[in-house]
Amino acid sequence: MAFVDRTTAIERLPRAYAIALRIAELGGDHTTIARALEVPVESVPGLLAIGESKLAAALASGEPPGAGEKAQAAQ
Repeated sequence: MAFVDRTTAIERLPRAYAIALRIAELGGDHTTIARALEVPVESVPGLLAIGESKLAAALASGEPPGAGEKAQAAQ
């Protein structure tokens, strides 16, 4: 099992989740995230929750996000 650091894992998340998490880590509020992603502000909490969940799973497994899906698709 390879070690994946938080920054690398965030970079490998789907774009919207990565941007949302990066802005939040820099202290950006939901309005800032919504503007950056051009989505309704009401969708930001869900984006952050899903992004954190995907990030936690990637960090726990030591694999970059989506690595398992890519391996299955190659079979």
